[in-house]
Amino acid sequence: MKIIKNPFVIEKYQSRELFIVFDNKVYLLKNVSLFIWSTLEQGISEEQLLDKLVEEYEISKSKAAKDLAKFLSKMESIHVIEKQ
Repeated sequence: MKIIKNPFVIEKYQSRELFIVFDNKVYLLKNVSLFIWSTLEQGISEEQLLDKLVEEYEISKSKAAKDLAKFLSKMESIHVIEKQ
């Protein structure tokens, strides 16, 4: 299942942070959340994204899976991503 960004989200990079705007609301992404969002550009699956997180941050797969699921759930709830 691939994770797709909502094409109506506006992105504004500033330094090492990303502001995303959707539905008249602004969200700030930085650090790991910014890494995840940027990696979504590649149109990858959740499993591939999980592997990239483990490799990039040298954390356990179970910890990464838990944190990734929480982040993706939040992003889905505000309609900035969808799983296809």
